[in-house]
Formats: sequence, structure tokens, C-alpha cells
Amino acid sequence: MAAAVAPQRSPRSRRRPFGRSTGWRFLLAAAALLLGARLAPLALADLSFEDYSLPVQEGPVHLDAADCNGDGFPDLLVTNQDANNVTILRNRGDGTFVFSKTLGAATAVPAATATPTGGPVLPTPTATPNGGPDKVAGAICAELTGDTGIDVAYASRNFGTVTIRRREDTGDFTVFESLASGSLPVGIAKGDVDKDGNFDLVVLNAQSSDITIFFGDGNGGFPRMSRISLPTVRQTNRPVALSVDDFDLDGTLDILVASQGDPPIRLLRGLDDAQHPAGTFAAPEAVFGSSPFLRPQAMVTTDIDGDHIPDLAVLSRDNSIKFFLGDGTGHFSFFDVVLVPDNTSGFALADFDGDHKLDLAVAYYKTNDVQVWPGTGPAAFTRPDSRFSVSHGEVALSDVFNPADAAIPRSSTDGTQLVMIDRSQRALELVQMTTPTTLTSTPLIALTDDPQNVLLTDMNGDGTPDAVVVSKGHPGATLRVLIGDSSGGFAPPPLPPAPAATASSKAPRFATTAISRGVTAAAPRACRSSAARSSRSPPAI
Repeated sequence: MAAAVAPQRSPRSRRRPFGRSTGWRFLLAAAALLLGARLAPLALADLSFEDYSLPVQEGPVHLDAADCNGDGFPDLLVTNQDANNVTILRNRGDGTFVFSKTLGAATAVPAATATPTGGPVLPTPTATPNGGPDKVAGAICAELTGDTGIDVAYASRNFGTVTIRRREDTGDFTVFESLASGSLPVGIAKGDVDKDGNFDLVVLNAQSSDITIFFGDGNGGFPRMSRISLPTVRQTNRPVALSVDDFDLDGTLDILVASQGDPPIRLLRGLDDAQHPAGTFAAPEAVFGSSPFLRPQAMVTTDIDGDHIPDLAVLSRDNSIKFFLGDGTGHFSFFDVVLVPDNTSGFALADFDGDHKLDLAVAYYKTNDVQVWPGTGPAAFTRPDSRFSVSHGEVALSDVFNPADAAIPRSSTDGTQLVMIDRSQRALELVQMTTPTTLTSTPLIALTDDPQNVLLTDMNGDGTPDAVVVSKGHPGATLRVLIGDSSGGFAPPPLPPAPAATASSKAPRFATTAISRGVTAAAPRACRSSAARSSRSPPAI
């Protein structure tokens, strides 16, 4: 089992060469360029499970496994905090993933805060394709707007809001509603806590140390809300994660909260009686006592051992995920521990490949990627040893990950492919999954100079995406348009004509050549700074 690739990563000097078999691959691509030939998609390099991961955007901090498109398979919802957006990776059903969508976070702040009885109508924030100045803190998929489509809701840290994005028939997600939640929300969960048949949203607020519950009406409205205070001993004991499930098997949903200090895990039991209607909760109770070995960073609850009782998994700051089995009364006992690399920032558990074993998806903050570890049994996974074989203080890098401006997805009959720049080989390559454990790299065309960025767009109006490549020039930058064809390849750019040699002629500052099959332009030195700035922005998806 493995995972496919999705775009987005900011440029980093620590990028490692992509692929191992490089010399002959480059010679083949270079020969094709010299002959003016197009390279048809031909598999040239297969990478093992340990050599690749799912590239996402800046600072993935939260993962959620849920069916986001209604096909019955668990997809991956990745919260990219530093990029302020959410990436959806679609599961093909066999454990392979293709890039689905990146949602930029909202950029406006509601003018008022809802009251526990409803409160004023809040203005709807606008959204940008690549996020705004805020930081998204968590996201979930759920049917919230009453149109049978599966929507997305995410929490924004600095704005203190929860934004609902409605799924349209086109597959896009439009901003539907925004709700004021609390101070510094750090997590969001879903569940029908008041038993009215509609999803409610449960939001954990770190700075105000409380929980906000928005009760949904099934049509996108949240006419009621409530707030539950979480006592804290000190600011260092702020809550960091939450989960909603029926942990004591009484038919009413409960809330589990993880905090930085003691007690590390607290349970709020859901109530449903004559004095306490569904949607109310008992005071928090400690699940574990003081523990120096449990410093929660993220938390997931699911059935780990197949007994249909919710269990608990906690990502601790000692680079481990600790597993606890639930007993059906709201108590948990230690089961096992799995070590993870030291830049692990989030995780999710689901049976991604349909083999009836839980798999582990892990987010790596420093390298901006996600990797799926195939499950072999309860709390047992195939571990990628290459992620651990580094010196102290270093970060293990997978061979396949892409800067945000050096790769971009494109649609195909077999899902979504990733067209990316291989800077080490100066080539444009195609990356796609062929089996759950095989990622295939195909060189499309060799490039000159030092390629930095790529954009796919239809430049000549023939309905086929063309590749616009930005390379470092001497001086300035070079823009090349590679005309795409129906087979998925690209035509090489034309060579600029040699200037006529005359004794009195002066060398032009820059030259531009355009023909029907390609465009080459060398930008003047004055354009370098603006081009460099624009190259750091992730492509609009």
C-alpha cells in the first residue's frame, strides 16, 4: 500500500535528486530533445515504498481519514498550516492516491461572535485559491448543507472561525458559511451529538481553553451553539486535540480531549436524560493520571483491535504513537507503541487498501509530505526504515517530493498525474502511481539552463495544456513554452536564431523568438526580483 503524489512544496535548498537511475535516463531525454522528438509516456523508473511519499503544501500539521467524495473509500484530508490551505488526496480504492483538490482558507473575519442561543448572522468570508494570512488548524469532511454532497469544514487559528465549504456539482468547494468559534481553535470534529440526525461541529479552542459546539440543522445552518469550559492549571496545559465517539457505549457521543500537560487525556461523557438533553456533557474527568511519557501532539480514535469498541492512539512528542484499547466504559489500557520520525506532525488511521487492516498515514512537517505505512496487524505497520537512517538533527527526505512551484497536477483518463521539474537532471517528468506499492517516473522532455518553476495552461487554445517553464538565465530568467500534445507529451522549444555577425552591431540585451510550436524568451535583469517573488506562490488549483 502506498500513496500517490499531490502537489505543493515550497522551495528548499535541501531537495535531494529525484530518482536513482539518473545518467542513462537523462541521456535518453537529451537525445530526444536534440532530435526534436516528443517523448511518449514510457515507464522508466519504479520507486519502492520507502522511496516516495505524498507531497503536499507547507507545514502539514493535521490529517483526517474520511470519505470526501462519496465513493465509500477513505480519503486523506491534509491541513497545511503554513500554506493556510487544505489538500484532499483521493483514494482510488486500492490504497493508491491521486491529487483531488487544494482549498485556500478564508481571509475575512466575522464581525460578531455567536451567542449560546444563536446570535447574530455572521458575514461570510471570501477565500483565495492559495490561502490568506491566517493559519488553518484542522479540517473534516461531512454532509453539512443538505444537498447530499460531502462538504468540507475547517478551523482557522488566528481568525477564530470555522468555515463551511459546500461541494458543488463541478467538484469545486465554494464558501458557504463562516462561524465564530473561540480563541485560537486547534481542532475540529464532527458527530450527531444532539441525536437529531444531523452532523454537528465540535471545535477545540486552545487559548480560551474551551469547546464550542455548533448544532447543525442539516441544511448548512447552525442555529444553536454551546460552549464548554476546560479547566487548566496553567497556560502550558493548553488543549491540543479532540475526538468525538461513543467511548462508554451508552448510545450518546462523548468528547475526548488531549492536552499538553497533566492530565494528558480527559473525557467528557455525553448526557441524555430528563435533566440533561442530548448535546450536554458531564464535567471533564481524567482518563490517565500524570504521565511524563504521554505528551500529546495529535490524537485519533478508532477500532484498533476489531472488537467494535473505540480505541485511542496518541502522537506523543517523544517521537512515538502510543496505542490504548478501550474497554467500553470510557477507560483505556496501554496496548503498544510505534516509533515515528522526529518531524512527524500528524497522523490518521484507516483501512486504505481494503485488506481489513488499519494503515497509518503520517505527516512530516519539515519535508511537507505525507507517507502511508501499510498495516500488518493491530497497531503493526510496515515501517520505512529510510526515514530513520539519518544522523541526529537531520531530516530524512524521500526521493519524491516537490516544491510548490516545481510541480503541478493534470487530469488524465487514469486519474490525476503530477508533472514536475527534476532540477537535478534538468528535465520535465511525469509522476503517477501504477500499483499500491509502485510509483512511476517518466521523463517527458529535457530542459536547458536551470529550471525552477512550471505552470500548465493552454497557451495556444487547442484544448491541451502546455507547459510554461521558468529557468535561471544569464542574466535574468528564461521563459519557455512547451506545446503539449494529445498523447501527454510536450514539443521541445525552438532554438533562438543566431544574431547576424556584423562589426558594428551590439549584442541585444535580451531576445525573444516565437514560432507556432513554442516560445522562448530571456527576461532582462530588472525582471529577476519580481519573477523570483511570483515563483514562490503555489499554483492555483
